[in-house]
Amino acid sequence: VKQFEYEMIERSLINISAAARGMEILCHNREKGNTVILLIGQDCQSSSGQINALADALDAMVISTQGGKTWVDCWQPRYRGVFGFAGHTTAREVLEHKAVGVVVALGTKLGQWATSGWDSRLLNDRLIHVHPVAEYFCRSAMAQLHIQGEVQSVINYWLENIPWSQGELPEKDHIERDIN
Repeated sequence: VKQFEYEMIERSLINISAAARGMEILCHNREKGNTVILLIGQDCQSSSGQINALADALDAMVISTQGGKTWVDCWQPRYRGVFGFAGHTTAREVLEHKAVGVVVALGTKLGQWATSGWDSRLLNDRLIHVHPVAEYFCRSAMAQLHIQGEVQSVINYWLENIPWSQGELPEKDHIERDIN
């Protein structure tokens, strides 16, 4: 039985070893020039500012579920729309792009509507699933990593541990040119 190391961060428990591994995966993908996608779900309440900061720090594209669009700044230039039920073509196109290295699902239960009927463009081994309730990880068994913890606390941990400043981002393939 594997023991997990949990740490109290901002009065919230997160699996610190999984969050650290997530940071390694994100940094590795950015250093390789891969695009990071943030999928924002319904359980990201009170995290809008952190989501924008993380998207900027990682130069990440942002998509959401229907329930998660509430937490995305409508003026966020990296936002490409809703994936899932009644979703946008632009969100689907972002997931299909060859430059995508990792998709971070934040605060989504990954139900049938949020995944567009269990679509493999989202549900694959590029996925990192972050949620405070471990029960929802059964819907993302194919994910390369599960991180249990409050979304806001996990994002704050990542923002505090990104090894570059925003002006020093590693180069990446420009998915924006192909999608826009």
